[in-house]
Amino acid sequence: MQKLPNQTIMKTNSPGGDRVLIDSVVEALLQGEALLTEINDDTYTRKVPVAFNASIGGHYRHCLDHFRSLLDSASEGDLNYDHRERGTLIENDCFAALNATRDLRERFEHLDPVFLSRPLAVTCKTATR
Repeated sequence: MQKLPNQTIMKTNSPGGDRVLIDSVVEALLQGEALLTEINDDTYTRKVPVAFNASIGGHYRHCLDHFRSLLDSASEGDLNYDHRERGTLIENDCFAALNATRDLRERFEHLDPVFLSRPLAVTCKTATR
């Protein structure tokens, strides 16, 4: 496999490391679920100037996109963090975000750790130059 300039090949090789990664993702998604049950849509969509004029919803969607990319890569073998949708319902609706979070969590809970043991090509834009 040829490594492109913006790709990194990484492998988890610690005993049980794959299960630890999955458990960590599940825990983060559970924290997201807890957050979404505590705030309303007005708070979720309010733009905050000191946070790049983005909302919690925008940042939360961005985080879910990364989790979704990781999950999709388990079957595809290529992880592209740059291929994400913006302006989705998840950015503007707590309930939609909660449903998406629960779906992702359940998919990670059922993910076979063997998928995380194989090589993975990661693509991510790190600079605008």
